[in-house]
Amino acid sequence: MRSVIEDCHIEAGVIWIATSPAKQVSFFFNGAAGGHVVQAEAGKTLTTAQWSFGDPRRFRWIRVEVVDQAGKPRWTNP
Repeated sequence: MRSVIEDCHIEAGVIWIATSPAKQVSFFFNGAAGGHVVQAEAGKTLTTAQWSFGDPRRFRWIRVEVVDQAGKPRWTNP
C-alpha cells in the first residue's frame, strides 16, 4: 500500500507531517538540494516527522516527500 499523507502544517517555524507508515520523509525548499531527511530505523517505519526550519521568510516554498516501504513516493504541493 502506498503512503498516505494525513496532515501537513507549519507552526512557529516548524513543518509537521503525519503519514501512513513510511520509510523516509524528506523536506525540500526553494528547489535546492538540502533541507532535512528523516529515515526510519532498519526494519521499522515512521508515521510522523518534523523539521525546524526557522524564519519562514527565508523560503519561497517547502515541499515534503514521503517514501513508502516499497520505495514509492508521495509529495505535498510546495
